[in-house]
Amino acid sequence: MANQFTLRGHHAEINYTIGGNPDFVALTYRDEEISRDFKPRDIHADHTALDTLVSVQLEERASGNRTVFAFFLPNIEVSTDEAADFTTVGIHQEHVKRGGRPYRSDTWHPFVMHVPHGT
Repeated sequence: MANQFTLRGHHAEINYTIGGNPDFVALTYRDEEISRDFKPRDIHADHTALDTLVSVQLEERASGNRTVFAFFLPNIEVSTDEAADFTTVGIHQEHVKRGGRPYRSDTWHPFVMHVPHGT
């Protein structure tokens, strides 16, 4: 399985490395407004029937509201001299806290992401 990916889509670029040193940055998220680095302990990778759902919390505001970013990472079988080339989906999820109620997912913003050939 490939262990390093660069995904691009909807004005965002994600660099993700699987299996690196737990003290090093494993995921970098950049878009027009947010730039964040994540170590493995801050990354959630859930194995589903659709392959792996990778998610990180991009921001949490003083109001208790937060933004989560996730993408599906398919199980890609490539040899060491090949590069993965695939399209997947990225999702921004906005959580808004209303009064004393728990988080309620108000909006989901799905978009297409692509791993360009050669990365």
